[in-house]
Amino acid sequence: MSGPDELEGRGEPALDRYRSQAEPGGDIGTGSRRRPGANPLDLTYAWSMNGAADSHDDISGFCPLYHRAIEIIGRRWTGAIIRALLAGNTRFSQIRGTVPGLSDRLLSERLKELEAEEIVERRVVPDTPVRIEYRLTPKGDALASVVAATSAWAEVWLRPRAGVLR
Repeated sequence: MSGPDELEGRGEPALDRYRSQAEPGGDIGTGSRRRPGANPLDLTYAWSMNGAADSHDDISGFCPLYHRAIEIIGRRWTGAIIRALLAGNTRFSQIRGTVPGLSDRLLSERLKELEAEEIVERRVVPDTPVRIEYRLTPKGDALASVVAATSAWAEVWLRPRAGVLR
């Protein structure tokens, strides 16, 4: 598989965004916040480790907090559910419709897990009929940069390219 440097000049839009954002003085910096009202999945306002991760000397072999975070958001379908919530889907049926192949049982289970982790809040709207809405908490909303960074990585490294067999 080719790396980002080998893809230069091939017209890869995600790679072009990735490169322009990672350059010094670009829109992305470590810990940057997205502007109010911006789409949380807009890669222009995503968090990037490029400038901070030129050397991996500061990364230990194991970090229990990192391990816990990956266990929480890395469970099957959880990332897709968080992405659907970031995109503005709040109803159970909207989330299910956004994520193909996700069963009602598994969606319900993952939403309960995310609620227990205080990433998602469940709200009962007293209408007729009663509506249930799911929203990201501030803790969940903080995952927008993680989702955007993962999306940018996937665009660069996982998108099938013409003439490349996997």
